[in-house]
Amino acid sequence: MPSDVNLDIYRYLNHAHLIQTNPHPAASSVYMQVNSSSMDLNLVQFLSVHGSRSASLCGPMNLQSGFNNLLAFHYAIDLINNNSDPDVSGFKFGGLSIDVCQSEARAATFAFSYTSGTGICGYAGFTELVGPLTAVAYLTDGSAVSARLATVVPDSTVVSPDATAISLSSRAFYPRFLRVVPPDSVQIDALLDVASSYNWSVVSLIHDTTPFGLAGKAAFEAAIARRNGSQSVCMKYIGAGAAGSAISLAEAKAALQSASRMAYVNALIAYLPEQDLRTLLTAVRELGLQGRFVLLGLDSWADKMSVVQGLESAALGAVTLRQTYFTVPDLDRWVAEIGLAPARRKGIPVDWLEEFWQHTLKCRLTGSSVIQTQYATVCDPSGSLPAGALTQNGGTYSTILSAFIAAKAGECGTTATDVCLYRMPAATRLATIYRYISNAQWRVLQGRLGNDSLLFRFTTDGYGDRGYDVLNFVRSGSGYVYNKIGYWRNRYVPQAGQSLATYGPDGSQLAATPSSACPTGVDCGCPGDSGDPLALLPKPDVWDRARTPWGAVLLALTTLGALVTLVAIGFLAYAFPRKVQGTAGTNYLGFACLVGILLIFAINIAFIAHATPVVCTIRRFGLSLVYCIVYASLLVRSVVNWTIYRAAGSPGEGPSFTGLSHPVSLLGLSICICLVSAMLGTEWLILQRPDSVELVAYEGVAWSRCSPSSFYDEGLALSCLYPAGLLVAAVVYSLLSWDADLTDSRQVALGLLFCAGAQLCWGCVSTLTGYKWRDPAIFVANLVAAGAVLLCLYVRKVVQVCRVSREKSSSAEDQNIASGGYPTKSISMDDIKVTS
Repeated sequence: MPSDVNLDIYRYLNHAHLIQTNPHPAASSVYMQVNSSSMDLNLVQFLSVHGSRSASLCGPMNLQSGFNNLLAFHYAIDLINNNSDPDVSGFKFGGLSIDVCQSEARAATFAFSYTSGTGICGYAGFTELVGPLTAVAYLTDGSAVSARLATVVPDSTVVSPDATAISLSSRAFYPRFLRVVPPDSVQIDALLDVASSYNWSVVSLIHDTTPFGLAGKAAFEAAIARRNGSQSVCMKYIGAGAAGSAISLAEAKAALQSASRMAYVNALIAYLPEQDLRTLLTAVRELGLQGRFVLLGLDSWADKMSVVQGLESAALGAVTLRQTYFTVPDLDRWVAEIGLAPARRKGIPVDWLEEFWQHTLKCRLTGSSVIQTQYATVCDPSGSLPAGALTQNGGTYSTILSAFIAAKAGECGTTATDVCLYRMPAATRLATIYRYISNAQWRVLQGRLGNDSLLFRFTTDGYGDRGYDVLNFVRSGSGYVYNKIGYWRNRYVPQAGQSLATYGPDGSQLAATPSSACPTGVDCGCPGDSGDPLALLPKPDVWDRARTPWGAVLLALTTLGALVTLVAIGFLAYAFPRKVQGTAGTNYLGFACLVGILLIFAINIAFIAHATPVVCTIRRFGLSLVYCIVYASLLVRSVVNWTIYRAAGSPGEGPSFTGLSHPVSLLGLSICICLVSAMLGTEWLILQRPDSVELVAYEGVAWSRCSPSSFYDEGLALSCLYPAGLLVAAVVYSLLSWDADLTDSRQVALGLLFCAGAQLCWGCVSTLTGYKWRDPAIFVANLVAAGAVLLCLYVRKVVQVCRVSREKSSSAEDQNIASGGYPTKSISMDDIKVTS
């Protein structure tokens, strides 16, 4: 929430943002408001009354969480304002609920809009609903929306009834974020305590590779380390690909098959979000692993029948956690007073109430703007909601708790009056509100819950230490139920008279609880992978990329390039003189360059294959060397051309040479230049032996990478700095002789410029993009570089030789083309006698 000083800045940001995005919902309403006293103090709730249909549209109503929590919030506001709780009295609050439809972007848009003082984006004519400076605290729905809201209003107090993400515990990023439920890291301790009570010293862990799953994995490792080796976890996880994506059935099966090979491990922790739990249970059923594991689930599973419906046989015996809560009978009576008549709506928007009414009574309201045509029965508009229309659960209880604990800010220390809070200096108001709320404690609805009332307060880490009910999914008669077998609050306490029920493959209850411990004398590392969780992920075959359409096209192109190079070598070797008698020339350099081009095409095979020790050796040693062979030949050739041009004084005049102008000498000089690259490559192989590869989780597979993975691509680019220097020097010398009547210099320069562009591109792509683009980038760059030199120099030379042969040129012209490949007026080194 902005201060008075920053209000104009927020308003400016708000309007700039709204011009770009304005997410209109499918339903007409976006908020519900209850007015407060003249002091105008408000609690603002961001929740998902509806689900998300798309990035900009709301979907169906969330009956079990969204709308239920909306009613619970305004029920709590009513109690506060009517002084119905002796522990929270003497002040009044308004309530504003904003529907964000499970969209972080929508939540951020509405938050910017609200804090700017212009109302809600696209609604109420951009007029204030409640002033942003009157907001005492913000109540948020879910971890993602809570994280976004806590960054939009970093100075305000944000309280969440249900956000459990471990990342929200960071005080550096979320300094004034509080939650009435424990984070997932506390659930981890609870599950491990439950496992310890049944002597399960070794368990398997399945999680995905989203930030949620990776944070859970890290928290499990830390929890195990704190237990000083009394319990070990064989880490197994599912690669879910891009963050936020659902796991696939194949990934779930791979994880289960790997875990099932450990015969001594029978306890399996499913650290997965709710939407992925059914995928895991489906994999259990399809693999016939019912009864193989005792599954342990988080409160994302809890007592939800929607998770196990149709998959009960796979879930039998599962142990889950549920946040401790109690039903509030008075809330049911408050909901029963709601009706469709205006006087009974309690401020609920008509479309929201009518949608809830139809889904609850399984009927349709004719004339409604949100008519539910799937129901055949027509609703009675004068009727009432049945008993139990609102499903009370941990969410409704947490919402009531959040509203009351936020209202504790109104106590202003020892003065229970909203006048105190309203008149508080703006400069210190937000910090003071956070201090009051974070330090508050409250006996939850003591007058209504009696002995079930809980003394609530926040821990120093900013969460409510409420504890968990430990549930066991069992068969009961002809159906299934979640049976409470214990309670956890800092330690696990079994429920008197209740025991853990486990089941065999045939669904019959076992007489004894399965063990999950390392047998004496057995190494309990994960089988086949020494405990490495990456071994669980599917590994691509070495030649998988070659079997893809794009891989086949690239291989066809590099094969074609190699064949053209071989044809050029054979043709030019036949067309050129068998020996050079006492003359100077660059014949041998030309053939050396052609061999280098052929090797560039050949080394592409190493970049279409996935990494293996052999492939990594070829890449690290060979890529720089093959480029050096080409660039060294062209560099020496460019220097010779430049020397001829400079010595000649003007085009067409013949210079004189002594010393190293013999073809063999020039070839030897080129080889010496290449030996430097070979030495550097050998040193790299000695210092970093390529006898192993590293596996990296990438897009749901264990991607093989040359070691060290963290610096391999950069190292490969650095290894090509030496040939890059040769390239630059060759370009400079060929450009210096550009104006000569030696067209060879121009063609060399053109081919080398293509090489420079290709090498620069693959250097950037292979170090800055995703793994799947890196090797193909080098492959394509090699095609471009080798192809450019081949076309500019040697295909052109073949064409010239053929044309001269057809024209039956003189022997002098034949000799000239054989040595330099230029027209009869060109200067060729073969015209220069060697003098020593």
